[in-house]
Amino acid sequence: MKKKDKRVQLANRIELLKAKQETDFIILKNQFEITYESLKPINLIKETFNEIKHDSEIKTNIFKTSLGILGGYISKKVLFGNSNNPFKKISGNVLQYIITNLITNKVENK
Repeated sequence: MKKKDKRVQLANRIELLKAKQETDFIILKNQFEITYESLKPINLIKETFNEIKHDSEIKTNIFKTSLGILGGYISKKVLFGNSNNPFKKISGNVLQYIITNLITNKVENK
């Protein structure tokens, strides 16, 4: 009698584990689909833009960096223009780098 009870208990336990395995598989499959959707490039881009839209610090950093780059570029074009001289090109790039850093640092300190 005890052997039959143990067999019945074992069979019941096996059925419970099979049911749990099936539900776990369904949950895993659903999570995989969610992860797959979230990792699509278009969804990553949307998420990034939403973060930028809602985070004022990122907006400020983008503005500061853009302002610095623009200032450096304009100063290079004003002082050196479109020269073909390699020395002027190198000097212009160095000047652009310096001006960009100066403007960016000045804006950050304010």
